[in-house]
Amino acid sequence: MQVNTVTASESRDEFLQLLVTQLRHQDPLEPIKQENFLSQLAQFSTLEGIEKLNRRFEDQLQLQEEVLNLQQLSQAAELVGRGITYQQSFLAGDGETALPGPPTLGVVESIGLQGGRLELHVGDTTVTMDQVLEIHPMASQGPLQESKTTEDDNDATEERTESIRKQLAFIS
Repeated sequence: MQVNTVTASESRDEFLQLLVTQLRHQDPLEPIKQENFLSQLAQFSTLEGIEKLNRRFEDQLQLQEEVLNLQQLSQAAELVGRGITYQQSFLAGDGETALPGPPTLGVVESIGLQGGRLELHVGDTTVTMDQVLEIHPMASQGPLQESKTTEDDNDATEERTESIRKQLAFIS
């Protein structure tokens, strides 16, 4: 079903056309009362004002959503390079029941927004804030660097991961 929307200015233009046509064809012995036209013009002016106000509210709401997203990103940027403990869910055998998985330790490598929802990227895993159980202090080696595919880099990454795990175990 298609719904046609008519703005107040379109309605006002149609009203003015009707008014002019009505004035041209009115009975001179019984002229149309001026108060009726003025009342309808006032109603259309009010409708236009309400439409403008609604557009401003919509613009304000959109601006607030953008500011909220920027605030989330700037606050979450502090998590990059920090260790987190998170818990993801998995589906039970029935395919419908969500069961909590084991707590997992990882280092936040990057952040992002998906559909207005903050996401943390831990290795190949995407973690949402509601899955985070704990946030750990900054690792002493600093944030993880982008990994390369050489054996030396893989060994170094494993050493750093083990070092972070030891630090986190010491803190816990």
